[in-house]
Amino acid sequence: MPDNQILVESVAAWVLTANEHFKIALDESSMEEYIRDPQIYSIPDAVDYCNQVILWRNNFTPVIDLSLILGDEALDAQHLAIVAYQEYAEQKPKYLAIKLVSEVQSVTVQDDTACDWPENYPLEMQPVVESLFMNEDELISVINVADLCNEGYRDYLAQLAELRRNALSAK
Repeated sequence: MPDNQILVESVAAWVLTANEHFKIALDESSMEEYIRDPQIYSIPDAVDYCNQVILWRNNFTPVIDLSLILGDEALDAQHLAIVAYQEYAEQKPKYLAIKLVSEVQSVTVQDDTACDWPENYPLEMQPVVESLFMNEDELISVINVADLCNEGYRDYLAQLAELRRNALSAK
């Protein structure tokens, strides 16, 4: 191993429950705030999974519903996690609110909990997931929030939806 490389055996993270079957993890430093029972405003003509905002620290912050991306019903906004992300290192942080089904959970991720991709892993999430690990017999996806917010990912989701519609109409 090179002298300038640091070996990290564990890291603190937040686990967020996006729906009944899908949990994500974020680096501890990217979590800005957890909000219970937020006031959310609808945005007309936006993509269904990101058609709401919250007024947070005097700025409108987009709200994303990963449950909709995963093909499930929209979540009631009883729990939100406000997360910070940067598209590049020198950029001022941007913020995103993620709808959750429950409160956030603090965990310590160990190197030995990393795992392989299961065959049935959701195609919708693969482009934004950096790695997977097991925590208390549950699969947790480590996501890159900046990737979740970029135009390429929106295009990917639109193409995936179109492929599925075409496959259904061909039957």
